[in-house]
Amino acid sequence: MVLQCKNESQENGREISFGGCVMSAGYSWDGQEHRINSFEDYYKWRMLHC
Repeated sequence: MVLQCKNESQENGREISFGGCVMSAGYSWDGQEHRINSFEDYYKWRMLHC
């Protein structure tokens, strides 16, 4: 699983909450877990799978 969230991310109207989300180490480019608070954080840390 790419993101593990204590409080599941859910679409609330137009806003998506990333509260409590952590990117698994196997999916980040540096091999470490990272807290994800926004789409920008996700794109910053994700490993591109070609």
